[in-house]
Parts: sequence; C-alpha cells; structure tokens
Amino acid sequence: MGYLAEQAIKIRGSLNKSVNPEFIEKLDVSEKIAKIIHQTYHTKNLPDSIQKNINQLKLDNPGWELRLYDDQDIDCYIQSYFPNLLPIYKKINPIYGAAKADFFRYLVVYKDGGVYLDIKSGASKPLNLIIKDSDKYILSHWPRWYPKMMLGQHVDITNPIGEFQQWHIISVAGHPFLRAVIDNVCNNIKYYNPILHEYGAFGVFNLTGPIAYTETIYPILDKYPHRLEKDHLDVGLIYCAIDQTDTLNGHHKVYTKKHYSLVEEPVVIPSKLMSMLFYTLLPLIKFMKSKLKANM
Repeated sequence: MGYLAEQAIKIRGSLNKSVNPEFIEKLDVSEKIAKIIHQTYHTKNLPDSIQKNINQLKLDNPGWELRLYDDQDIDCYIQSYFPNLLPIYKKINPIYGAAKADFFRYLVVYKDGGVYLDIKSGASKPLNLIIKDSDKYILSHWPRWYPKMMLGQHVDITNPIGEFQQWHIISVAGHPFLRAVIDNVCNNIKYYNPILHEYGAFGVFNLTGPIAYTETIYPILDKYPHRLEKDHLDVGLIYCAIDQTDTLNGHHKVYTKKHYSLVEEPVVIPSKLMSMLFYTLLPLIKFMKSKLKANM
C-alpha cells in the first residue's frame, strides 16, 4: 500500500472514533429478544417481489409481529421516541435512503428489540429456530466462499475477519452495542466532511453503515453478551431472498430509486460554502480516488 493510500485511510478513519455516550440515553436491557420483525421501505407501495418476501416471513413466523416503516413512519417514530436525534437524522442527504435506513435500524432495535432485516432479506427457517432463549445479540461476518471476493474486508476495518453484517440486527432492547453505535453515527454526522470522508457507497459504509457499525462494536465486543456466528448462512438468514438466482445483487433490479453507489453527492447535507467547494473539487476528488484504489 502506497503512502498516499495510507494517509487517505487515516483521514477517512477520523470518523468512527467516538465511543463516549453523548447523544442517546441509556435504556434498560431486556431479558429476551422481542418477537418483532422490523423492515423499512421508502413507501408502502411495494414491488410484487418484496411483498412476496414479506408474506413469506409472516407465513414462516406465526406469533411474530412484522412492522413495516415507510419514510413518514420513520420521521414520526424518531420524533416520538428520540426527538433530540431528529435534527441529526434530518442532516442525512435524502437521496441516501440507505444511510437513513441505517440510522433508523439502530434506533428501533435499541428501543424495541427484535429482528431488523433489510427489505430484500429473509430467513431459511423460522426465527424461533434461529434465536435461542439465552441470546442477547447475534453477530455474523460475510461468508468466505464467494469466488474472487472477500466481502467486507475493507482496509478501514480493524477487525481482521472484516465487517459485521448489519443488514440484519438481532438484539434485545437496550443492548449497549446499539447505544454505542448510535452515539458513533451521530458523532460521524456531526463531523462529516464530504471531501475527506467520501460519498457514494463508501461514504455511507463509513458514516452510518457496516464500517461505522463494526468499528464501534469490535473494540467492545468482549464487554457485553452476544453470539458470534461465522456468517449469515450459519445463522439461517438469506441476504437477498427476492431473487435466488442472484443472492448478492438481485435486489438492484427491483428497487426503484437510484442506487446509492451511483450517487455523487455528500452523504450529509453540506453548508452552501462546503457544497460549492465539494462540487468544484469533485473532478479532482474522483481522480485521486482512482489513484488511491490503484495503490491499495
């Protein structure tokens, strides 16, 4: 790895450094994982394949409550239970629905407990067979069998095995992992600089997504109860349940919004001055990114 690449990683890594409880209050930790499935989509008008996936989750999990939140539901939820965090949430650029969904999943599982699953994701068996009575939190990594891929092996992540998957979150309410993640993400939003901290997919990963999630939990992993599985297949979860012919990227064909990996805007709404500076420098930023990738 070249010198410039090392320096770029240090600059990007200036996020995900806060572990001090500053933004979110401490909640009591529940005894058991609530039988609630949380999912989000920007509208209640769902594509057929997504509706079919939800119907299957309901069919396979009688006795579980499935809660689907659209954008308006999320705003109302945060306003009702975390009103001090709503202005922080609103700083996220609305074109990055993935970042907004990241923020919300931490909040809703922290408060209510249960199982968060991305709207594209599912389970290969009933959740009652996945979750043990003793479980407080379930973590997993990406499988290592993807050909020519080591998913989640971001150079910015200190965990040698790579990122913890956060397209699923299975937890009791009030778990300290989630409190720490929420604090970290809020701090990231507060100090985000689009020139230093990236945009597009990596900007989301670093600000609210799996890098922020992993870099928060990994240093405190041994302090709190959890179960760590090798990968989501061992847990019994399916990353993309809506297209079994392409379990990595099949959902891209279904979603109606532009995928966040293609967006060239700051992840956090910038000031007018920062916006002008970012778009002025964008060609240079893109050129430097290509050079850095070549040196990694």
